Amino acid sequence: MARRSLIGKISQTNLPLRSEIRLDTFTAYGSTDTRIPQFTTSSTTGTALTLTTNNATNGASITVNENGIYSATFTINGASGGRAVAAITKNETSPGDTTTNATALSNTLRLQIDFDPIVAANDSNAFCTWTGILSQGDIIRPHTDAGTPATAALSIFTICKVSE
Repeated sequence: MARRSLIGKISQTNLPLRSEIRLDTFTAYGSTDTRIPQFTTSSTTGTALTLTTNNATNGASITVNENGIYSATFTINGASGGRAVAAITKNETSPGDTTTNATALSNTLRLQIDFDPIVAANDSNAFCTWTGILSQGDIIRPHTDAGTPATAALSIFTICKVSE
């Protein structure tokens, strides 16, 4: 049986436009939403997602505009003075839940969480990823325990719509 090669075929395929928001380079935490990071750089593709906030008051939050299957990742690098904690949350109340450490939130709010048990400055990293169904109006946020990243540029949050 002959084997077919896919090399070169993928680049020829016209994939449907997907929506994505990418945030990188930690700036600070929100002054009201004290466990939600703000990022220096943001990019948006498509219309299924809206970057609702990314500011010094509330940190970053993303609104889902279309029902579908989404995938999100969040990584935080080397929390100075404490362990790195990275969580992806859905529909938290502000400022109530957004001032609570991610490790103390209920599982109904956390889509995913990861933390490095090492409590040492610059030597702690956390990365989490989640894929699942989101509905129009859902609010998605990166969430931490308020540790300051040792290398701000290595803190990245990405969410994209992968299917209807």
